[in-house]
Amino acid sequence: MSIFEIIGGVLLIFFGLAVVVSVTLQEHKTNLGGALGGSMNEGTYDRGRTKTMDAQLSMISKFSGIAMCVVALAVLAATIYL
Repeated sequence: MSIFEIIGGVLLIFFGLAVVVSVTLQEHKTNLGGALGGSMNEGTYDRGRTKTMDAQLSMISKFSGIAMCVVALAVLAATIYL
């Protein structure tokens, strides 16, 4: 196992955890998740803040997913051609 594969594996774990955490922290789009969690009604003063936080978390999850795919393909190419 080369150093490139080890670094790639660590990066895959990091980006995978970033995807899981960012998706988990996003606000639910349906009322079912809020009903199960016990927070069915939210205050009106938090809505503007949660929208921006959801936008940031969405961007983080998109970037992490794309980066995870790129790193996986790079590690695959390195193991085949090196």
